[in-house]
Amino acid sequence: MQTILWATDGSRLAEKSGEIAKQCLEAFPTSRLIALYVEQPTYEGSITLPITDGEKQVISDIQAHIAKELSHFGARVQFISLVGVPADTICHTAEKKQADVILIGSHAHNTLERIFVGSVSTAVLHHAKCPVMVIR
Repeated sequence: MQTILWATDGSRLAEKSGEIAKQCLEAFPTSRLIALYVEQPTYEGSITLPITDGEKQVISDIQAHIAKELSHFGARVQFISLVGVPADTICHTAEKKQADVILIGSHAHNTLERIFVGSVSTAVLHHAKCPVMVIR
């Protein structure tokens, strides 16, 4: 396993998948980890609005936390922040970076929420071209 893509949103479940990512780095000493944060775009009519200062701070906080927690892996860890539809962006980035596996947390949505809102992890499972590990 050479390239691991860890999709994170900074949540508690993302932290659990981050622990699995750390274990993968330890188990595969030549592998690299791409930590990906995707910011859902905000629209006003047909115009995509720029990310807010608050959103920029969230991104900065997540990046700092990852840098601190995974510092001993050095250059093997890369943080990427993108704006886009999360599932599509995760799958596209995995393909572009030739990821061997995607690690993603799953929020415990109920059936009604999954029907109306959808699930990023479910969409990634259905559309990714590489194996996906969903952590609960």
